[in-house]
Amino acid sequence: MIFFSTRRPLTLTLPALLTPLLTALALPAASAEREIVPQLCAKRTAEGAEITLSTGCQSLSFQRQPGDPTVEVVEDRAAILVDGSFRYEVPENGIALTDCGGAASVTVPLPGLDRRIFNVGHESGPIGRLDLRETNDACAMPASGPLGFVPERDAGAWRAIDEADWGQRTARAPMGLMPPLTANFPETIEGYPTLQIHLGRSPVPGPKSARIEIHLEVGGVLDDAIRSIRWIGLASPHFEGWVLDGLWTQELCARGEMAGKWTAGPCP
Repeated sequence: MIFFSTRRPLTLTLPALLTPLLTALALPAASAEREIVPQLCAKRTAEGAEITLSTGCQSLSFQRQPGDPTVEVVEDRAAILVDGSFRYEVPENGIALTDCGGAASVTVPLPGLDRRIFNVGHESGPIGRLDLRETNDACAMPASGPLGFVPERDAGAWRAIDEADWGQRTARAPMGLMPPLTANFPETIEGYPTLQIHLGRSPVPGPKSARIEIHLEVGGVLDDAIRSIRWIGLASPHFEGWVLDGLWTQELCARGEMAGKWTAGPCP
């Protein structure tokens, strides 16, 4: 507190000295804007159908910015296009709480949505595929093919699986190397479990000849923190058929600051 008096000099009390310091400590941390490309789900209703765009779980530390993404259905292209993103101010020095308190969603009614497979996209890239052929409720699942994986370049973003945990080292065909990874699929019929498998020519030569890249992705797992898990395997021809040269994995996180991002480590 600051006292002004005509009979005594200006006096600064202890609270007055502390106030500027406490005010500085209370200032919000510097923040950066973050765009979140939404998850997309469809549901049949009595009036037709509706599509919900959602952020998934987000931290309470995030400050939501005004404005929601929009959706457009292009029937003749079997496409659903998302325009815009959910925007947040993310504290750079704050503590991010890993809960769903900051989740946001917007629902758009769409009467007459056909029962078919739609490719769902955003200006930043594909979101996934939405399959409405045999269900009234479905979510767009990430769809991606062989990645052109090069261990020396890309392995830092993936977690290498120890050879002792591969489960199977050789097989008569490349697909025969993957059963240990799919033995428990699906873990449940809830959550729209999906399994995608892609094979392609690897850009990395094998010990004796060209390699095959095997890309396997599982969605709808039981862990709420994970949206999808994917594996990359590199296989080379072998006198017994094919031999697995290396195996790596990533998780696509479903909540917190890592939502919508692939990571080599466990999702929060």
